[in-house]
Amino acid sequence: MSWKNVTPMEVIIRFVMLALGERFTVSEPCELFGISRKTGWK
Repeated sequence: MSWKNVTPMEVIIRFVMLALGERFTVSEPCELFGISRKTGWK
């Protein structure tokens, strides 16, 4: 299995795309990424 290097900006973009989509509330991506809701809203 090969590991893909992911930059911090790519992680942020993935989070924002999930949080802004209509499929999830902001709380769900926060839980998935292991961050607090306060941090997710920032």
